[in-house]
Amino acid sequence: MQEHEDANIWQDLLNLLFGFISSEISTKVDAALQIFNGLFSYIMDHLVKYKGDLCAIFEKTLQNEALDIKLSAL
Repeated sequence: MQEHEDANIWQDLLNLLFGFISSEISTKVDAALQIFNGLFSYIMDHLVKYKGDLCAIFEKTLQNEALDIKLSAL
C-alpha cells in the first residue's frame, strides 16, 4: 500500500510541475525546472515514463526569452 501512495504523491507533484511549465509566469517555470533538476536523483525510474514530455519541456524552455530559465533548462 505504501508504494502505491508514494507513486500517487510523486504523480501529483509531476502534474503540478507540468502545470508550472505551461505557465506564463517565469518564476513558476523556473521553479518547476529547478524542482525537476532535484528530482532526477530521487525518482529517475518514475520520470523515464515521461521521457518524451520532459524532452519537449526542456526544448521549449531552452527557447524561452529569460536567460535564467534557459540556464535552468540546461
